[in-house]
Amino acid sequence: MLPLARFAKGFVWLRLRAQNGKSQQAVFHVGKKQPEQPSQTDTNIEKRKQKRVPLDILLHCQSAQTLIEGKAENISISGILIRTAKTLPEGEEIDIFFTVPGMTQGIQARGRVAHVVPEAFMGVEFVNLSPESTRQIEQYIAAQPVPKAD
Repeated sequence: MLPLARFAKGFVWLRLRAQNGKSQQAVFHVGKKQPEQPSQTDTNIEKRKQKRVPLDILLHCQSAQTLIEGKAENISISGILIRTAKTLPEGEEIDIFFTVPGMTQGIQARGRVAHVVPEAFMGVEFVNLSPESTRQIEQYIAAQPVPKAD
């Protein structure tokens, strides 16, 4: 049996005791459902300023001391998501070497590791992308189909 107590009109106070003896309290609203506000961590909200499209290619990254092989997952004009078992720390600057599908000239880009999921992914923000590299990435992005809404 859960101990419930009416806290205020429309609210219920609940205290739970775990097996380890610790207790937690919570207050719940009952009645009409309150409209939900999107949270900052809601993954359904697109926060990016640039269009991002899937990219399935192998690439190489090099920091001052480390050479990493990885697989691009997606790309935008501002950055790239790289799947790799060996990630680098956030803030580290790296050189990235890859060729966009349909292009003959390879891209050498400077980037800064913006976010990391250790031993899985690195989100890299491009730094000082050359005009030719920018053109190639823009052409690739423009040629990708628009995803259908669910």
